[in-house]
Amino acid sequence: MELDVFPKPDFIITTNLACDAAQKSFYIHSVKYNIEKNFYLIDVPYEYSKESISYLAGQIKNICMDISSKSGMKLDTSKFKEVISLSNEFRKWAIKVNNLRKTLTNYPPYYNGLNFILPFHGLAGTREAVILYTQMYKELKKYLDKEEKEKSGKNKS
Repeated sequence: MELDVFPKPDFIITTNLACDAAQKSFYIHSVKYNIEKNFYLIDVPYEYSKESISYLAGQIKNICMDISSKSGMKLDTSKFKEVISLSNEFRKWAIKVNNLRKTLTNYPPYYNGLNFILPFHGLAGTREAVILYTQMYKELKKYLDKEEKEKSGKNKS
């Protein structure tokens, strides 16, 4: 956003998760683009419970209603459900990838931590994110299997 590579946003939505700096930097950009009234910070509870789900759903509903009102566009609920479903699938694969990352001692030469985290910012809710993380899981799993095979071969000697 700093380089003005992306078009000026009409709305900015972020959460209190993943990156503390994102909250502040996205707010600063809302000021830069004079859209502070279109900046939304979703407070995602850390605890998983009925109440926390209801709280989160309420925030999302209010944001959707506000954006619909400001934009004059009605929320496409079927598309929204699809995006949520894809986000959940993406999250499932991201957790699986992260669990592999905890076990691996060596990574493929083309892989670094940014490969893991950057897609969260631009691909969440897309089919591409699911495909990317499914592939990432398969590749890292191959690496882990190779590592374990090499370790077990050394232990036999």
